[in-house]
Formats: sequence, structure tokens, C-alpha cells
Amino acid sequence: MTFTDYATTWVATREIKPKTREGYEHVLDKYLLPWFTTRPIADITPAEVRTWWTSMNPDTPTVRARSYALLKAVLNTAVADDLIDANPCRIRGASNSPRARDVRPRHHGDARPVRPRLLAEARTAGAKTAGCLQTRVRSHSARTHSSPRPTLGRPRVRPDLRPRLRHPRAGT
Repeated sequence: MTFTDYATTWVATREIKPKTREGYEHVLDKYLLPWFTTRPIADITPAEVRTWWTSMNPDTPTVRARSYALLKAVLNTAVADDLIDANPCRIRGASNSPRARDVRPRHHGDARPVRPRLLAEARTAGAKTAGCLQTRVRSHSARTHSSPRPTLGRPRVRPDLRPRLRHPRAGT
């Protein structure tokens, strides 16, 4: 059985949402079938998979990861169906795309939304609603924790959410 026959049947018989099916068909048509089209599924080797993977554009890591993940899933099913003895997809981490390093919060500066457990402390500091609060998260490098722990900084009330004080007009 050729890779094309097996992979198209594999996608067609999955119980998946239409958008997912569309995505799988796109990846198959654009990235997998041009390379593995007429190959018998039993003849696909780990070296061929590595060559295919390294031939893909390294500037598109998400496309590479999704294509590899789909190939691996199809071939895992082929192993379960006893068409091949072992899955030739053996590249460690190839199914994972690297995370962006420069992630910025949606709020300005280093402000983050208030976490529920800090809300009580924030309210005692003078804020009336959770929507009015912003906290600063500081990294505690002196501690032995592997991730920064949030600490409540001085609560700030966003200017657009401050209550407007109306001064009585003189003479009215």
C-alpha cells in the first residue's frame, strides 16, 4: 500500500472536526504527499524521514512541527494496523515548535491581571473592584523556586477607571 493511499484514507476515516480535517488535508497535500507520494508505506525509512524533515524550511518551525506530527500519527496507525514493524519517525522534539522568546503581556509595562488569591490583599490596599487593579510581578531570584512568584505591588487604579469626583458648583 502506498503512503498516499494510506494517508488519505487515514484522514478520511478520523472522527475529527471539519477545520481539523481541512488542516490535515492541507498539510498532506502541500508537505507530505509531494515527498512520499508513490512510496510503499513499508519502504519509508528513518533516514528518508530525516532527509524530508531537514529539507523543509527551518524558518517555518510550526509548519515543520505540524507536518512531522501528522506523518508520525499516520505511521503510528500503520504500526497498529501491522503494515510496518516500527515507526520511522524518530526525530526527538520534531513535533514541537519552539516557543517565542519575546512574549509581552497584553497590558502595558510589566502589569499583569490580578490573580484571585491576591484579590483580598489588593482590596485591603484600597481598591474597590478587581477591574481597577494591576499588580507587578517580581522575580524572586533569591528563592529556590524555578519560576517567578507573583507578589502584590502597590495597586494602581487605571486612569480610565478612576471614579470621577464631581465638585458642587458654586451657587447651585
